[in-house]
Amino acid sequence: GMIWLAVAFVVANTTGPLAVGSAGATAAASRERAISVAYQNQAQAYLDRFYSFALSSAALGGAQARVQVTLNGTTFWAMPESASGGLYRATLLDDSPAGSIGDVIEFRKENLLDWTFKGRNNLFYGAFQKRAKLDQLSREEAALKGPMLTDSPVPPGW
Repeated sequence: GMIWLAVAFVVANTTGPLAVGSAGATAAASRERAISVAYQNQAQAYLDRFYSFALSSAALGGAQARVQVTLNGTTFWAMPESASGGLYRATLLDDSPAGSIGDVIEFRKENLLDWTFKGRNNLFYGAFQKRAKLDQLSREEAALKGPMLTDSPVPPGW
């Protein structure tokens, strides 16, 4: 709905011919950042619905629900555990400065970069940051990574 409209607006108003040289590189980096932030905002907007799904029996059996979080300058992937009062808990999937594999971390919505899960069709919902970067990939890379994603980042009815 409105979030997709906002993403489309940002993309439409930040794309186009860029100057060659450092000004062009700066404009490209600024455009990439704006797109990434727009997608991050969308991921955050659906975080509660995602956690409800990820912790439900419907997600059991291979949904591979994951959150990507940044805490204290460290970005990592974790598996959702619980949510209450605006505080989310997740289990680290790798060792990182945030803790060791298996440790449970806590974060707030503003720390979320992304979330993803595999649907029944074996395609991934979410993956907002990957969607944001598809425009910057070569055609070959985009052809490999794009088909792994659903047409919409959120399931119907969300």
